Amino acid sequence: MTTPFNPNASSQTHTMICARTGLVIGSLNVIKVAGHAPYLRRWNDVQAFHPLFGLEFGALLNFSRSTWSYFCSMSQEQAANESFTNKQERLLQVASLALMYQIADIEQSIPWLPTINEVAHGWHSLLQLAGWKLHLDSQRFRFPSLRISKDNGGIELQAFLHDCWECKKGYETRVRESVELEKLKRGEAALIAIKNELAGKSPRSKKLLWRWFIAHMPSRYAADTEGWMWTIYDAETVEELRVKGKEFTLADIDLFEQIVLCEIPIGTSISHAFLERIAQRRKLLEEKFHTFEIIIPQMIADGVADGSITAEAPTLASCGGNRIKFLVAQAKWKLSQTKQPSAAIATLRQEKLTVKPSHIPKLEIGLDADEPDLELDDTTGLFIRPDDEQTGNTED
Repeated sequence: MTTPFNPNASSQTHTMICARTGLVIGSLNVIKVAGHAPYLRRWNDVQAFHPLFGLEFGALLNFSRSTWSYFCSMSQEQAANESFTNKQERLLQVASLALMYQIADIEQSIPWLPTINEVAHGWHSLLQLAGWKLHLDSQRFRFPSLRISKDNGGIELQAFLHDCWECKKGYETRVRESVELEKLKRGEAALIAIKNELAGKSPRSKKLLWRWFIAHMPSRYAADTEGWMWTIYDAETVEELRVKGKEFTLADIDLFEQIVLCEIPIGTSISHAFLERIAQRRKLLEEKFHTFEIIIPQMIADGVADGSITAEAPTLASCGGNRIKFLVAQAKWKLSQTKQPSAAIATLRQEKLTVKPSHIPKLEIGLDADEPDLELDDTTGLFIRPDDEQTGNTED
């Protein structure tokens, strides 16, 4: 059926915005006649939602799990693409809110989304609760209700998840009837399956890991995170582990890790991924230190001792006219003429800080209540027990 031509008609495009997330989800093209758009009764009451809010609970849970799995397995090229990464992060934010609507009664009067840092920190917990609720299939159980309004400006996702776990725990203690108990067992089995599936998965995006780190760092470390910490974290090669011609040392990496362990919540896959990246920077420094300050100086010293490296500079003729051998011999000779620090001095150099931190947190060390108090030896930097009066022995 063809529409007759109307010379007085024109078109107008209306942007469709999700009432829950505030995101643009499409556009509606309508025909205007005599300056008026189509008339719909109660047009102002019509609400549009993101497609994820239309999925059934099981389908939404499966989609969310596969989206997180894909996000964690992105290639380095994809993770470096800011536009692509932002699109995936936004999808995870919407999926989080959609899952919250499935497990709780939510009253929402303003658009709201959890931040990507909240999502990354609470994702595993949210998926486990959603999987448990789906397989529980009980009409008696309810998670806490939520209210998202202009008055509270949204909610704290971590606080909500904590309340949900407390509610689950309270429900388990009250369950008595055999039917409800069987449903509870099914929910627990689903929760364990999701835990096993999520184990070891963490985002590969360097940007997301850093944003998670910044979100948990106290403000007193602002100068550090903008300076030496970011330089160490962002470095991809050993040449980048230097500032103004001065190389970082292993002591600087130790301090970085100490601050993370003292100030950041650990025990999640994302914290493990962050510490793993710092460990990779440590490996770069260790390999360079071992090669250029231990192996090569020792090789030069051995060459001087056995006479393969002479006191006189090599010539092309002394190398049989072989230019490659001449260049190698010349490089070794130049190194032999340069005073090389001993391995002990080189090691001590790695134990010195080159950075000036704003604050050095104290790393608490748990001690056995039955053990005597340990004392810190200022000379060695080790914790020792007081001397035994009978034996005089000191234990490290």
